[in-house]
Amino acid sequence: MPSSDYRPAIADIGARMFARTRDLDGKPHGNFTATTVPSATAVDALIDDALATVEAAVGKDLDGDFLKSARTCVTFNACMLIELSYFPESTEAGDSAYRAYEARYEDALKHLKEALTLDRPGDQRVVSLQMRSSVRGPSGRLDPFANNLIP
Repeated sequence: MPSSDYRPAIADIGARMFARTRDLDGKPHGNFTATTVPSATAVDALIDDALATVEAAVGKDLDGDFLKSARTCVTFNACMLIELSYFPESTEAGDSAYRAYEARYEDALKHLKEALTLDRPGDQRVVSLQMRSSVRGPSGRLDPFANNLIP
């Protein structure tokens, strides 16, 4: 399934960042809108960036079993980007929201990558292996460059 199937909605991000869904008067909305900082449009663009990062890590076309995990990765990555872009002064503190999102993102991505590489009965995969041999040079020593083709 294409990566658009694991792209989170703006509301998914707002649900995890309730404290950041405030308008200019400081009133929380629970979701990003045209009047919040950041706006829904800005968050949508950051979701695209987060999606591209996760796509690069795990691929665009995932089996349906992995969509929720991939969506979680994109969500936490988008939360990190919002913190970096709009609240950079708070990202360096040890107990910052950024650090919490980063830890969750890295953990979720690690588990997703592990799940994607598990052997499954009936899976057919194409792999390529580099073949190397130990070749000795004229002096009897192993020649680490003997496997390279020289024109």
